[in-house]
Amino acid sequence: MASLAEALLARRPRETSGTSSSNRFGFQRTWALCHLLNLHATDEPYVLLLEFHDDVVVLDRETDPQSVDFFQVKTRANGHWTIKNLLKISEPSGAKRTRPETRLVADPTTEPDTPTNPSPRSILGKLLEHCRNFSPQVGRLCLVSNVSFNAPLADGANSTKRDSVSLADLSPVALTSVRDAMKAELAIEAELPWEKVILLTTGISIHDHETYGAGRLAAFLEARKPGARFAVQPLFRTICSELGRRSTNEWEPTSYEELCLKKGIRRSDFEAFLRHGDSVLEPEDELKEVKKQLRHESVGFREILDIEAAWRKYDIERLDYSNLAVQMVREQLAIIVGLIHASPKWHTLKDMVVEGVDEFNRQFGAPIPQFNNTYLKGALLYEFRSAKSRELPASDSQPSTGQS
Repeated sequence: MASLAEALLARRPRETSGTSSSNRFGFQRTWALCHLLNLHATDEPYVLLLEFHDDVVVLDRETDPQSVDFFQVKTRANGHWTIKNLLKISEPSGAKRTRPETRLVADPTTEPDTPTNPSPRSILGKLLEHCRNFSPQVGRLCLVSNVSFNAPLADGANSTKRDSVSLADLSPVALTSVRDAMKAELAIEAELPWEKVILLTTGISIHDHETYGAGRLAAFLEARKPGARFAVQPLFRTICSELGRRSTNEWEPTSYEELCLKKGIRRSDFEAFLRHGDSVLEPEDELKEVKKQLRHESVGFREILDIEAAWRKYDIERLDYSNLAVQMVREQLAIIVGLIHASPKWHTLKDMVVEGVDEFNRQFGAPIPQFNNTYLKGALLYEFRSAKSRELPASDSQPSTGQS
């Protein structure tokens, strides 16, 4: 029997995401960030994959996973989801296919459809199809939405007042209608794990999800380090940008490790994001101060422009954890900043840059071409200002530029 990691790679996702509103994808990224915060609050390992077999997929281990949760994220402008909505079969966007004859019994030796010729699926059909593809390692099958679910429950309670509803909680009549529909759609005679299918209503607004997500991130950081100062908005934007990048990374992974690296966020990855976010550095505000100081120290206009470009380039690249070369330079720069911080050899920011680049070359040799001395100047200034900002007490508002 193939391992879960092998099964994920062997079976191509049935389809890639079609076009949709930027707000819908923004909502999905915000929810993924909030779910990462929930996962990270525990001591358990995890890997969160984006847009691979479903909107969000969570594995229980960084290596040799044994369990997988699937999350399908749906939004509505208003109203509630009903069982009828969830069972409605829609053709894949732009799909042209010849419909096969209806099968009354599933043939386990035959693929029911292919990614290039997918069978039309309902919302619940797409979710429950994972049982056929990845059982018995399927943990939860969750449908996440900004609005509630209006479904008849066995206990007579109002489902729209609940944040979480399992299909096993449905009334006998409602569950029978779902069972019959799934049997016809998926051609599966075996009883499906209704208790694993969860309808989740999130408190995130489709129109104000960024404010909600930034607030959740701020509360999480405050709980980690009470009283500390954090650049919450830049960190929130950076993480969401990275989630978006990994969501749209369309390629064929050749290994589980590559899959996690390019489309996943592991506990270690997210911890690195949070650790480097433990700073009050506002990149653009700090850059303005750096440029002002360099002009005051008579650094040439052309050199300042080059440093500004290198600063901004490094600000983007430093959070690409799949770029091992940049991450190595980042670690090396942290060492250099520590070495020159108390050095008596410099008294101005201009001198600090010269001393820092020289020390980098002495310690690690000349940088590879993509990290030339101009790049190092911008990156060194970025890391120096980051280190200075982390030293400030909460009452300070302007970090010093040079050495005191």
